[in-house]
Amino acid sequence: SSWRAIGSLGNYAFIQHVLASLNEQGKAVILVAPGTLFHSGHDGQLRQRMIESDVIEAVITLPPNLLPSTSISVAILVLNKAKPPALKGKVLFVYGDELKPYVDRRSQRIQEGWWQPIVDIVHKRQERSRFAALISLEKLTHNEFNLAPARYIDLLGLKTFLGGKTNLEVLSKLAEVFQGTRIDSSRTANGTTRIIKGRHLSLTQIKVEDLTLTPVPDGTRSSVYARQGDILIQRIGLKPSAYLVTEELDGVLVDSTVYVIRLKASQHSLARYLVEFLNSDIGQGLLSSYIKGAGAPTLTLTDLRQLQIPLVQPSVTELINDLYNVEQRLLTRISQTRHVRQRLFSINDAATVDVTLKDLSAEAQVLSASLVQAEDLEFRIRNFYPYTLAF
Repeated sequence: SSWRAIGSLGNYAFIQHVLASLNEQGKAVILVAPGTLFHSGHDGQLRQRMIESDVIEAVITLPPNLLPSTSISVAILVLNKAKPPALKGKVLFVYGDELKPYVDRRSQRIQEGWWQPIVDIVHKRQERSRFAALISLEKLTHNEFNLAPARYIDLLGLKTFLGGKTNLEVLSKLAEVFQGTRIDSSRTANGTTRIIKGRHLSLTQIKVEDLTLTPVPDGTRSSVYARQGDILIQRIGLKPSAYLVTEELDGVLVDSTVYVIRLKASQHSLARYLVEFLNSDIGQGLLSSYIKGAGAPTLTLTDLRQLQIPLVQPSVTELINDLYNVEQRLLTRISQTRHVRQRLFSINDAATVDVTLKDLSAEAQVLSASLVQAEDLEFRIRNFYPYTLAF
């Protein structure tokens, strides 16, 4: 009776039926849809009971296109009422999504032996970098009983990031993380408040005048306004962009399609590094492992708070800041060059043509010389190489 079905989709009703049919030494292998591993609600409650009862031996995800009736990936649950001592209080997770079996759709046959790496890991109950991990029930509890292998296996090599000279810390220990303001879309009054939405965050540079005007929301206590140094990240989308709030955007209203990461005072120096990390390939890969839903892929607030961030040496964060400043100076030069070119095509006063052309030519030469200087060997030695070498 303790395993009665209360799930609405029936997935766990079937799983419970299988589990209830096993004797005290019984073992079962069940093919399930991926959502079974992380759905909340009643299914989440049943998954919690199974985890706490320590009857789950292994969770294995498989690559897509294995089944003739669907292209989605599937997963395998291995249940065992008499788990071996090595697996007591633990679950073996195997990430088989990236294995590449050949599937002949005409004969519905799958290439022989592609599954052998999975079989070997399960039999030996071993961990393997970026493929398999043994996770304690305590850690599963901490992650709200989520059974998705991508949550626990270091698929991206975070532990070896920068040669392993980092410490992993969950984001909630570094910052407050909260959602933006819910705006009543039915209100039609003329807006007077600038609001930043998720779609803005993919822009290279956000200008305050380009933001939408919205009516001031009711209930100022629940309104969220950006502060300089905040990190904003998209809530919806497969590749959520992060953006660092500048002085220009300080005080702008933040929409509910955006999460705000407000670093603690002791962590402010991480702001630029954290934005660059979240927007990098490794950061995007990490975020994608938490995104749920097909129609509107969404990153939940709980998952974002649990995101593991590799903390680096101060010298790395300083380098990131230096590179960003160099990039901004280069962009300024590009803007100046573009301005010179635009002025060239706007000359219409015959009396000032020669003078204006000379002025523009001088500006172009100054811009060009500044770039040449950066490549000059003597300039490099004088400014960047050791003192003794320079002389």
